Amino acid sequence: MLIPNALLALLIVALVVAASVLGLMLIQRRVPGYFLEDNTQAVTGSISTIGLLYAVIIGSVVASGWTRFNAAQSSLNHDVRVGAVPHALAAIPLRRRSGHPAHRHGSRAWR
Repeated sequence: MLIPNALLALLIVALVVAASVLGLMLIQRRVPGYFLEDNTQAVTGSISTIGLLYAVIIGSVVASGWTRFNAAQSSLNHDVRVGAVPHALAAIPLRRRSGHPAHRHGSRAWR
């Protein structure tokens, strides 16, 4: 069974969000409120550090992907330009090609 990429991405995001909300609800039910209030500052610093590291990693991945995309695009553009040369040469009549033997020997028969 093939699932389109957009639908698969949406499904993964929905499952992650549902798991995090369920985890949050379970923690709030099981852990007393005073304990959560006392440890908020310690947890906030840890979560901020984890968020910063995550942002740096995501930024690196995006920059790397962008660089690879630009390299692939310029390689493709080069291949297209190189591939267009034989088609352009094929459109030129044989008499006008500079590399033809008649031009090299000065013959006027092909001109």
